[in-house]
Amino acid sequence: SNNFRWWNPEFIIQQFDYLANQGVKNVKIADELFVLNPNHFMKICDLIIERGYDFNIWAYSRIDTCRPQYLDTLKKAGVNWLGLGIENPNQVLRKEVHKGGYKEVKINDIISSIQEAGINVGGNYIFGLPIDTKESMQDTLDFSMEHKTEMVNYYCAMAYPGSPLYLSAKAEGIALPSTYVGYSQHAYETLNLSTDTLSAEEILRFRDKAWNIYNTDEAYLSLLENKFGKKARLDMEDTTKINLSRKLEFGKLIIGPTAKKHLKDVCDTNWASSGPKVKLFEKSWGELFGYKHNVAMSSGTDACIQACLSLYRKGAKPGDQVIVPALSFIATS
Repeated sequence: SNNFRWWNPEFIIQQFDYLANQGVKNVKIADELFVLNPNHFMKICDLIIERGYDFNIWAYSRIDTCRPQYLDTLKKAGVNWLGLGIENPNQVLRKEVHKGGYKEVKINDIISSIQEAGINVGGNYIFGLPIDTKESMQDTLDFSMEHKTEMVNYYCAMAYPGSPLYLSAKAEGIALPSTYVGYSQHAYETLNLSTDTLSAEEILRFRDKAWNIYNTDEAYLSLLENKFGKKARLDMEDTTKINLSRKLEFGKLIIGPTAKKHLKDVCDTNWASSGPKVKLFEKSWGELFGYKHNVAMSSGTDACIQACLSLYRKGAKPGDQVIVPALSFIATS
């Protein structure tokens, strides 16, 4: 079910009363939809302000529910950090993921308005969403680099049990973690989702690379130092010296649903070799690279044999010099 009940603001303020009495200053509100219903979160903020508490609060917000008119109250209540669910700046991709719940927003304007209100932003991005490609993942990284936030989190798309992504992954036969630790974003055994064009390993490697690119960027380190002091910069520099250990299985065969459909189509033709799909491949290859004649071979060895035969037909003799690329497959030797 997608239905849930909020705790009553009068009940929640009692928890804040207790924390204040215990001398607690730093509070992280784990509700990732905290800034969603203004009748709920604004009432909580008003109650905190009435009591004059001096909390340093981290809260979360969706990108399409954070309105400028809320920011002053959030800041007065002690919300100094907003974890912003940006996910992906590509509007087409976000529309595909969120379907009926999609709302078009100007992400860079929202980031700027939050920062102008004196609230720091933790930008949360996701790599490997459905229809994501190497190019779109790079676009996401470039966007985050251009629109700097005080903190960034990069995640891989994960099919958490019970989510729509989990149900669709199960239906399509996509590999899922066999143990709960595989759902962790930072574990050795992390197993994120693959896409039709990217393996889970490629996405995870890109995520780890992106995190290091952002957090070692001089402009970002200067931002940290200017806002939070030299120690914050030094702490980040120490953190980026630690590399996550990953169980990356490069070379593992990943067959997505689209590829499986094409394989089934080939099997249904009852052709073991040649056949209409091979002809289509030869034609497409020629159009892509500008060649009139193209022949698909079953292996690199067969291709080498046919190349030698064509030379003999053109008059080549034993002992003739044949020039080949220096970087080549072992079969050519």
